[in-house]
Amino acid sequence: MGRESHGFSLIELLIAAAIILIIVAIAVPSLLHLRIAANQASAVSSLRTLNTAETTYSSMFGGSFSTDIASLGPPQPGADPTSTAAGLIDGVLAQGAKSGYLFSYSPGVVDSTGRITAYVVNAAPNAISTGNYQYYTDQSGVLRRASASTSSAGNTPTACSESGNTVTVTSTLNPPVGSDIRWSGASPAGYNSGVEGWAVTDSSSSSFSFQHPTTGLGACTAMGSVSLP
Repeated sequence: MGRESHGFSLIELLIAAAIILIIVAIAVPSLLHLRIAANQASAVSSLRTLNTAETTYSSMFGGSFSTDIASLGPPQPGADPTSTAAGLIDGVLAQGAKSGYLFSYSPGVVDSTGRITAYVVNAAPNAISTGNYQYYTDQSGVLRRASASTSSAGNTPTACSESGNTVTVTSTLNPPVGSDIRWSGASPAGYNSGVEGWAVTDSSSSSFSFQHPTTGLGACTAMGSVSLP
């Protein structure tokens, strides 16, 4: 009397594997999208936290904003808050990186009374896989958003000029104030920003400005291209 065979045929196993692959192909992009959305929401929340912390810091220390993000962080255990460790944000955010985003802080110039009365904070994703947008805020508390990666195609400046340390560029890129733009291919070469980029100080639909460390470069003879990091 023969034994009845139990198990799966090769065709059945291949069909099961194909179904699993289809499910994975559908699920993975959705999971990545959810992760990116969570990172972006966290970045916005962190910027709001930083704005609140700066307001509190200013009231604690004579009307001046902090010199950097680290100064908002926690003091040593048992120590009182100080101007360099105010205890207003958590230790992770104080290090300038959280939930797939990097946070950079630019304080304004010190006024005649020794106070910093302005600042800009930028939140940029570590990589395209951690966020689709970069965000900016300043002492006004207003949050702004820009694409995390903008192609330089179509963003070639048509003119640029320098007045003192202020460089004004005619371009349709319209980067937000406080954002870091990268400029390459310009002549004189001193206008090229390199890896770090230039911080935008003024922006409109037709031009933007930044502060250049060197004066006297004059108008560009070759415009090159401009892009957001």
